[in-house]
Amino acid sequence: MARNPGLHQVSETDLVRLLQAVARDQLPSPITRASLLLAQFAGIEMHLDALVGLPKQTSIAILSAVLRERRERREAAAHTVSAVWDGPAATGVRGARDLMLEWVATVERSLWFTGADLDRDRGLLRSLEAAQQGRSLELHVVLRALPLPASADPLFRDSPLRSRIYYPDPERVHGELPMCLLVDDQRGLLLAGSAPDPEAHDNQVTVGIAIEHSEAVLALQAQWTALVDIGALIPLSALSG
Repeated sequence: MARNPGLHQVSETDLVRLLQAVARDQLPSPITRASLLLAQFAGIEMHLDALVGLPKQTSIAILSAVLRERRERREAAAHTVSAVWDGPAATGVRGARDLMLEWVATVERSLWFTGADLDRDRGLLRSLEAAQQGRSLELHVVLRALPLPASADPLFRDSPLRSRIYYPDPERVHGELPMCLLVDDQRGLLLAGSAPDPEAHDNQVTVGIAIEHSEAVLALQAQWTALVDIGALIPLSALSG
């Protein structure tokens, strides 16, 4: 009964208003078509055939079920997961590199980019630097490993982004760090395999998952923040001599 097509043409606001009217005995039990018109439901009365002739408790159960289904669908739509892929034979999925560039271009408040490489990701880092100009963006870049001095010293020497680039303390963090992009506390991109590389887009494989789930993204951000707080991630500016 919760899937009655007539009720599913009624707005959520009107469904709530109707449920309140039934619960407060502003409509008789059983519900009549005349009572719907008198209670100012004339604009949606033609969609309420499923309720006509039903007693109060049955009407409440039906309306509650329809509202619950609406809310579950809305919550499910807000929590999406999709696959990304770079490499040979990519069909029907978004490209990892393309999605990274899109999210960098559309960031509004905050961004974490982990598993980065100063040389390989120079273009992407320059895009972040440009996005930061004139805006109050909270940016954090975590390198995949301790950079070579030849790479770290000249790069971003006079850039405000330099103080937001971190590298792992090799004594406290072993191995290379994973690559992920966390944007605006809501979107996350988790990657494995070869790092997205525009020069090797067709012959190296990158696989990943894009998520839109604020709780999961905030949980991941909290872990990276904790590494910064305990000194396991060190600002790149500490390498300047």
